Amino acid sequence: MKNNNISILNSTGRFSREVRDSIALVAQQSLALIGEHFDLSDVDITFSPFYSDPAPSGIGGYALSPFRLEILIDCNREDIVEAINKELRSVLAHEVHHCMRMAVVGSENSLADNIITEGLACYFERNFNGGVVSSLFNDMSELNWQDIYRKMKPEINSESFNFNLYFLGADVAQYAKYAGYWVGYNLVKRLAEERGLDDSELMKLPVEDFLL
Repeated sequence: MKNNNISILNSTGRFSREVRDSIALVAQQSLALIGEHFDLSDVDITFSPFYSDPAPSGIGGYALSPFRLEILIDCNREDIVEAINKELRSVLAHEVHHCMRMAVVGSENSLADNIITEGLACYFERNFNGGVVSSLFNDMSELNWQDIYRKMKPEINSESFNFNLYFLGADVAQYAKYAGYWVGYNLVKRLAEERGLDDSELMKLPVEDFLL
């Protein structure tokens, strides 16, 4: 099933008609709004089922290039239509921002690069959703992002860092799940408020501008 930039991949037959219709409706509505911020004409977006390790929200995504975005849907959830209606808009905003950032700065390989690119996407997601922060941060408000950042700084320029450790909670004794996103979001928010910058201006800045 293809609709403008959107292709729903369903060779497995795991997407019911209701799920396909929900994806198409929410995606088209969301992309129309995201398109007020970015030119999406070169971006192809595909939807397919999660194979393993689904995201807690039921929806995940990967920006594979400036022109290609993959959204994964957990078809095993009984409430997946509700999850699509609740979360897909935010996931699309976040991942589209990654595509736009890649188009501007190219590949980003270091821990610092990833902290900032994720922070930028989370900050845009918040602004796109009227000030509502990412659901990734539901359990993060008690964590001091500056303390976490100081702990990360010795590895900040590493290109051989463990993404799962810093971002996905591979060892929560070292870093809480989503710690890297939390640090990045707050670094971006700090600079945006300090300089009065909007998302389009922030997206073009080098990583070094955000670091403390």
